[in-house]
Amino acid sequence: MGDMMIQTNKFFKTERKGITPIIAIVLLLMMTVAAFGLTFVWVQSTQQDLQENIGKDIKSVTDMNAAQFSIESIYNDTGNISIVVRNTGRYTFPDATLFTVYLNGQSLSPNIQYFTPSGGILAPDETITIRTTNAATRKWDDLLIGVSHAFKIVSPKSTQATATCSSSTAAQGYC
Repeated sequence: MGDMMIQTNKFFKTERKGITPIIAIVLLLMMTVAAFGLTFVWVQSTQQDLQENIGKDIKSVTDMNAAQFSIESIYNDTGNISIVVRNTGRYTFPDATLFTVYLNGQSLSPNIQYFTPSGGILAPDETITIRTTNAATRKWDDLLIGVSHAFKIVSPKSTQATATCSSSTAAQGYC
């Protein structure tokens, strides 16, 4: 058995320690390929996320630019305030009942009703009538007091339209 140990030791060079140069090169190549692979996957997923986010941002800005509307008229509707709003942009508002109405900086919500021709959808060049209800704290008679009153309507896309109503025109039943 002692002879076998000596023969086995002849095949192994005991003065060299560590790995051979060929194994070292193979390991370095494998680590390099793995690093490039991980970098490629990371860059690809980051690029995809950026493209999706930029696409969403562009759509949001485009929608906001297309989501234009104006206050066409304000009139006395049996003591309540009615406001006719026209969609002057290219955007179709899917739910026009989400418009917020302000009078002199105070919200008229929730005591308002929305009348649309298309069941809440406000397509381009269509109108919606927004009317205060009998439960509203602000009525047409409130417009007769003071000098002028500011109306502001804000859409779900954060675009807005404003109009001013003076007490002298309010006395005639419209603004």
